[in-house]
Amino acid sequence: MHPPTHRVTLRPHTPTSAPYTARAFALPWLPDGCPTSAPNWPDRDGHYPGPHTASVCPTCLPDHQRHATVSDPQRVTADTPMIYAVDVPTPTGRAKHPLLAILRGAGFTRLAWLPLPGLDNPRVLVADNPARGSRATLHPLGLDLHLTHPDSPARVHLRIGPRIDTTAVLDALHTTGHPTHPAPSAPALPPGARLLTADDAIHMITIGGHAGGHQPDLALDVALIDALRAGQILAALMPDDRLAFTPNPHA
Repeated sequence: MHPPTHRVTLRPHTPTSAPYTARAFALPWLPDGCPTSAPNWPDRDGHYPGPHTASVCPTCLPDHQRHATVSDPQRVTADTPMIYAVDVPTPTGRAKHPLLAILRGAGFTRLAWLPLPGLDNPRVLVADNPARGSRATLHPLGLDLHLTHPDSPARVHLRIGPRIDTTAVLDALHTTGHPTHPAPSAPALPPGARLLTADDAIHMITIGGHAGGHQPDLALDVALIDALRAGQILAALMPDDRLAFTPNPHA
């Protein structure tokens, strides 16, 4: 299948007011018919499920029109996603979840539930950065990041999960030139100290692999592990092998 050059917009007849639900979304328009397979279907758009489901052609157009108003085909640029939100309610207020706050601050402003096929869920939370052509998808297996870098045409694909470490998300965004806004106020570390991912910090607490590990405080360790898993705190390993903790500025 050649990369589709046109998209059609589907506006469901029965709209929903649920948060982050797109009022309309786009699917590829395939004038020569929907193929049985699509080996070149981009990973950021799920997995091609077969004909007449995640694409529209003259044969299946009447079926799509039974549940949605379908627009005329519109030409799109070559790097346009196969499936994307068209009419998304503008988020109001500060995102309550740290991950959403990080993504919105990094330019992922088009955020909506979309019917990406092949990800075990009928809908997937998709965050697009239209200016950069980057995408983040949140599903039961974790967070997939499809990121572009301003100095390279290659697209970077990373999966973080199933438990999502916001420190790893920040690192991936920064590495590919997606600074958050406002910039994260990471704690200043002394020479020789390093910021840990939540997984590394939890592992060190669990095995006692730090300076205070020979005299563990079970209640404190459990509280720290819960806070690290929730993304509420950050952990750093000091030069003397002590663990230090600070509130996560994105929590």
